[in-house]
Amino acid sequence: MRSLAKKSGNAKTWSALLLCLPLSCVSKNISITDRKFDESIICVVRENANFNENANVDLDLYSLIIAYWPDGEVIWSRDGKLGGPPYFYSAIDQESLGRLMSNLELLSPLINADAQYEIIHFPFHEIIINMRGRAVRLRSVHEIIEEIPDALATENGVQWNRPQGSSADYRNSSSKYCLFRTIWYVIRHLAAEFRPAIGIEVLLPKKWDDSL
Repeated sequence: MRSLAKKSGNAKTWSALLLCLPLSCVSKNISITDRKFDESIICVVRENANFNENANVDLDLYSLIIAYWPDGEVIWSRDGKLGGPPYFYSAIDQESLGRLMSNLELLSPLINADAQYEIIHFPFHEIIINMRGRAVRLRSVHEIIEEIPDALATENGVQWNRPQGSSADYRNSSSKYCLFRTIWYVIRHLAAEFRPAIGIEVLLPKKWDDSL
């Protein structure tokens, strides 16, 4: 099956067409079945798997936040922190795609291996980057932990009773962890910066995360 963007022309034409549509036309539920997330150049998800194993709660194992593909297509959640439906679909133009990929390429020498800062049985975010024919996975609990008042995620776990206004205390950690947090911030910023302003509401397949 060809992708929706390819059916409507190139990514730039597709984005321009979306901006001309009334809102009533961009809220149709269209099922996306041909997008493989392991083929995306960047994918950000919230993973609840560890949490679900030991808690009786109704959560999806994975909640997509945003994903970009090499052809410029984008799928994202309205909630940039928690992810999950509703999801939207659009495409960015080739210029924006080139800038996104150039920025990721600049980071590539610093992202040469998987990195994980997790807490057992606790949900976390994961960033998956596909560059130069290989996938790198970054996992961290810090975005979720630091939503808790007085809590700070560190390379060794959680620091409680954080003094007011000391959100950057992680800089007292190792240079490796400081670099990880800086790279994480930059990638999350890039993923949000290039997100289209408007899109068509879509439904992901029930097993969309099989390709992660």
